[in-house]
Amino acid sequence: MNLTIIIPAHNEDKILKQTVDRIIKTIKVPKYEVLICNDHSTDKTLIVAHALSKKYPNVRVVSNNGEKGFGNVMRFGFKEAKGKYLVPMMADLCDDPKTVNLMYEKIITEYDVVVGSRYIKGGAKKNVQNHFKSACSWGVGFVGWNLQNIKTHDTTNAFKMMRRDKVLKVKPESNNFDISLELTIKLHKLGCKITEVPTVWIDRTEGISKFKIFKVMRRYIRWLAK
Repeated sequence: MNLTIIIPAHNEDKILKQTVDRIIKTIKVPKYEVLICNDHSTDKTLIVAHALSKKYPNVRVVSNNGEKGFGNVMRFGFKEAKGKYLVPMMADLCDDPKTVNLMYEKIITEYDVVVGSRYIKGGAKKNVQNHFKSACSWGVGFVGWNLQNIKTHDTTNAFKMMRRDKVLKVKPESNNFDISLELTIKLHKLGCKITEVPTVWIDRTEGISKFKIFKVMRRYIRWLAK
């Protein structure tokens, strides 16, 4: 298996089908799977996910058997994945699946990590609903690029393709959204070759965001200080 697209899903029954349908229609990578990781959903997310697995033979469904939380379900997905490369994609249509094709073209050459960057030429953020959160994300990327020499302007973006063996080697520990920055920093310190491709991110139009900026920002600062 070349690639696993990991979709962490907590109460995303209203939009999950649209997300997966768009991925299947867009991805051109040979031999890939879509791994829907249900994270203790209390709506019909699991029902929708299983219906998608019946519709598409390369869609699998697993349920996080540990504690609830974005970081926890991501780590669970990393272990369950079968692909040589991993790329998390949010269930809310914010990530552009066309970017996955660009990431794959890069990572099969000489890179260990290919980040979808919203802060370089060709990248963008649309329909932004929380400008403070957006500014914080840009600021953390600025610090990583200019002070820590991390070769991406978008260190906090979860939407990045990574070699699975490298991810398992760094042993991510965060249980929240800061796992995205933790992975970037740890993979950088491991000596991984990192690059980026532009991506257009669109804020969610359905469901409720689980991202709490003030809680996550404190954790961002902790990782930047390590």
